[in-house]
Amino acid sequence: MAVKLLQWNARGVFGHLHEFQQLLTTISFDIICVQESFLKPGKEYCPPGYSSIRSDRETAKGGLVTFVKNGLVYTECQKPANMECQAVKIRTSVGMVTIVNVYVPPGTDVTPTPFNELL
Repeated sequence: MAVKLLQWNARGVFGHLHEFQQLLTTISFDIICVQESFLKPGKEYCPPGYSSIRSDRETAKGGLVTFVKNGLVYTECQKPANMECQAVKIRTSVGMVTIVNVYVPPGTDVTPTPFNELL
């Protein structure tokens, strides 16, 4: 099974919702990794046919959301405390695949975290 993946820096899901929904009618993605979702608690959104893993920011814009197509078997991985990211392990016909959704804001002084902590 090939995994169809979309990575999108949305700069606000609701601000580009029409374009996003049009894209989803033309291509069927298994995993959608969104950075800068700008979603907050109480602002619900999940495309039909997907489950969502959200990391909202309470005070600033930003935020991450990973949409996983219904029917895929997945588990969330524990993320490093010093990294804005989400990671999921997806079961495929050839074994487990780990998908990591990471956002590093502009101007952030970052010391790279070993990604093997997420595997």
